[in-house]
Amino acid sequence: MKQLFRMAALGCMVLLVVMLAKLDPGAVVPDKRDQSLKRWMKAHITDPKVEMMGFSESRMLWDRTFQVGWIRGKNAHGVTVMTNYVFEVTTGQVQEIVDGWSSRDFIALKQLELQRMSPNLQGQKAGELQRFCNEMGIPIERET
Repeated sequence: MKQLFRMAALGCMVLLVVMLAKLDPGAVVPDKRDQSLKRWMKAHITDPKVEMMGFSESRMLWDRTFQVGWIRGKNAHGVTVMTNYVFEVTTGQVQEIVDGWSSRDFIALKQLELQRMSPNLQGQKAGELQRFCNEMGIPIERET
């Protein structure tokens, strides 16, 4: 009897957590993001054996929201590798992927955007980009 009561209490707690998660306006609905990711991967990645491993938290950079995704696939030599991709996502409860880049292409694009900015903003924005990349685990290759 005692064990039955404990199981019922545990079931009620799980139900309560699920209900609260559904009612939380700040909770992210991953289904829409995952559906838009599948569409993006079909359009941009030709290898059918590539799989998405996970996403980071959302972070803002220059008035846009980004997430890093880890994609596992094989390189030209047949070795399994993990690749970082940076995805621009819509903000709010339903996140959908707007666009995506490999981490190398993302850095190149943002550095090009930096060059187009006024000299007064370049230092501040370069610091924001460096901090964003450090927080998200995006490697920045130094020019030698």
